[in-house]
Amino acid sequence: MPDSTSAPGDALPVDIRAGDRPRRRRLASVLVAVAALVGAGTVAWYRLSQPSPIVVAFANSLSGPLAPFGKEALTATRIYLAEVNSRGGIDGHPVQLKLYDDQSSVDRERTGERAGWIGAAAEDAARVTIEALRRAHIHDTPAKRAVDRQKVRAALSAMTDPAKAPVGINGPLYFTAERSMPRPIRFGFFYKDRFISAPLQLVRVENPNPIDAVHETDLGHVVQIGNVLYWVQRVVYTGIDVTHLSDVDVRNGTFQAQFYLWMRYAGTDNLPTNVEFPDLKGSFDPAHPDETGIEDRLNYRLYRVQGTFKDSYDLHDFPFYQQHLLLRLQNRQQPREQIAYVIDTFGLHTRDAGISARQNSAAFRDLQLWHVQAVRPFIEAFSISSTIGKPELFDTANRIEYGAYATDIIVSRNALAFMVKTMIPLFLLTVVVFVTMFFPHTLGKERTTIPVTAILTSAVLLISIGNQLPPLGYTVTLEYVFYVFFALTSKTSTP
Repeated sequence: MPDSTSAPGDALPVDIRAGDRPRRRRLASVLVAVAALVGAGTVAWYRLSQPSPIVVAFANSLSGPLAPFGKEALTATRIYLAEVNSRGGIDGHPVQLKLYDDQSSVDRERTGERAGWIGAAAEDAARVTIEALRRAHIHDTPAKRAVDRQKVRAALSAMTDPAKAPVGINGPLYFTAERSMPRPIRFGFFYKDRFISAPLQLVRVENPNPIDAVHETDLGHVVQIGNVLYWVQRVVYTGIDVTHLSDVDVRNGTFQAQFYLWMRYAGTDNLPTNVEFPDLKGSFDPAHPDETGIEDRLNYRLYRVQGTFKDSYDLHDFPFYQQHLLLRLQNRQQPREQIAYVIDTFGLHTRDAGISARQNSAAFRDLQLWHVQAVRPFIEAFSISSTIGKPELFDTANRIEYGAYATDIIVSRNALAFMVKTMIPLFLLTVVVFVTMFFPHTLGKERTTIPVTAILTSAVLLISIGNQLPPLGYTVTLEYVFYVFFALTSKTSTP
C-alpha cells in the first residue's frame, strides 16, 4: 500500500503530471479549433463585405514577337488601376483585369503601323475606360449587362468636350466628330541610337478662352498654325545624383540627403529653374546656382542641395518592409504646357527612362540598418481644378497641370539585426512560460505568477519598440507577434 506521506519528487508528482497531459492536449486542441474557426469566419466575413469587382478585359500581345510591347502596356495599365483601386475603385467596386493574349497575331505587316510609346498609350486607354465606367454608373449585375454596355458606350460617345474630358499623359482625352482622338505633336532626334525629346515642343491649346492669345504670342509662348494655337513647350533635361544619404528617422518621418541637381533647357530666361522642393525642411534658392553655362547650345544650371526631407512612411509590415524616400521638385509658376521636366537619361547613365543604373555605394555607407535597393528617377505632375473666377469656365472642369520631377530611393530595413535584438528577450520569456507548464500542482502559485510577470515584461518591451514609431492608426506586423504571445501566455497562466 503506498505511503500517503510520500515526499515531493516521488511517484505522486509524476502521476499528477501524467494526469495533466490529457488536459493540456485537450486545451491545445480547443485552442487550435477556435483559432481555425475565427480565421475562417474572418475570411468569410471579409469576402462577403467587399463589393463585387468590375472586370475589364485587356487584349494584347503577351506572347510572340510583340510580347515586349504588350507586357509594357499591361504594366502601365496595372499601375493606373492600382491607383484607381487605392482611391476606392468605381463607386466602391474594385477594378480587375481579365487578360486575353492575341499571341502577336496582329503584326506590323498586317497593320502597317510601327509600335511605339506603348506604355503611355495603354495608360491613356485605361484612363478613358475607367472614366467611362465611372460616368455610366453601371449596375454591375448579370441581368443588366447589356444595359451597362450601352451606358458605357454612351459615356464614351459623350467625351467630345476637351474642357470636360479626362486628362491623360499628353492632355485631354476626347473624341472628334470623326471618332478619332486628337494627339499632340511631338518632335525629337536620335542620339546614340536613342530617340530623345527635342528641347522645344508644340502643345495644342485645348481651351483658348482663358488666355490672352495676342499677349502670349508676343511673348513667344504661343504660336498659331492655321486656325489652331499651340503652346511652345520647353523641355528641361533634369537629373538628380545622390551623393549622401543618412539618418532615416522613421518616428519623425524624415531623412537627410545631399545631391546634385542639374537642368539643361532652351530659351533666354530662367523660368524653368523656378522650382521648389515641397518636402525640404528649409528653403531652396534657385536664383543662386553653383554653376552656370551653356552646354550643347542649351542653358546649364547646377545646384548642390542638402538638408532634411520629410516623408510619410508605411509601417504596416514593420520591421519587414521597404520605404520610398522621395526627392521631389515642382514648378508652381508655369504650367506643364509651357515647361515640362524630363529625365536626362544620358546624364544619369540610365539603362532606360525609369531605372537608374548609378547606385554610388559610397553615398549610402552611413545608412544604419538600411539597404538601398534601387534609385529610380521619374516624371511627375500635379494639378489643381479651379474656375479661377471666370464665368466661361463655370461649367467646365478647368484643370491646370504643373510639371514636376522626382527621384525615388528604395530602401529596405535590415530586419534580421532588428529581430535578433528584439526577439531574443521575447524568445527567452516564451521558454520560461513553456517550462511552467510542467510545474506540479504543488507549485501552482509559480505557474500563475511567472506567466503574469512574463506578460508584463513583454508589454514593457512592446512599449519600448512602439516608442521607435510615430503615432499610428493601425497595427504593425511585429505587434501581432506580441499579441499572440499575450494570448498564449494568458492561457498558460489559467489553472
